[in-house]
Amino acid sequence: MGPVVPESFRPWYLPNVPSNPVILNFKQIIESIRERRNARRPTPALILLYTGIDIAGWLAAEDPSEGVAKRFTAWVDRYMLPAPGIECSALDLYGARCGLLHSMSPSSNLSDGDKVVLLCYAWGDSRATDLKALILTGGMANRVAVQGEALIEAFEAGLYKFFDEVQSDAQLQARVVERGERVFGELSSDSVRKLHEWGKRMLGEG
Repeated sequence: MGPVVPESFRPWYLPNVPSNPVILNFKQIIESIRERRNARRPTPALILLYTGIDIAGWLAAEDPSEGVAKRFTAWVDRYMLPAPGIECSALDLYGARCGLLHSMSPSSNLSDGDKVVLLCYAWGDSRATDLKALILTGGMANRVAVQGEALIEAFEAGLYKFFDEVQSDAQLQARVVERGERVFGELSSDSVRKLHEWGKRMLGEG
């Protein structure tokens, strides 16, 4: 009989990989995004979200050496968009990702070159529709209003769709499992001590 998996964990559960660190890390990323959102800390929530897309894009790509932009936009187009409340393209999201992660701003080389629009986020009681009206009134054609919560929901839904596909696509699952071997995992202090003792025995030092 396989390991018991909590119901809340099942959508991302890989049957053949009961303790895959990929699943555990994404679960922590989602929980941390929700915590930052609930604590009214939108910038850290967005940083985690865009980083999560980066990682998911790397896992999904047939060629992991593809450029980050190609991996990111391919994953967003396949698993996240279209989505309610998000009136921008995958490339617009990538530009927003670059601006935030590199300079904590909405601007990037892509937006400076007029290749993407700037994203303006509404959170909580603020509504993207109000921001959109302001953008239209101000004639700011290079800006798009996005509801932050809608972006989080689209990312979560994208992850569920992605991991559902991982379970049904043998080649994709093999890629995720192989790349998952490089992902950070967690060891308790007791596990570290036991591994150390085992290593010493194997080396004839114990």
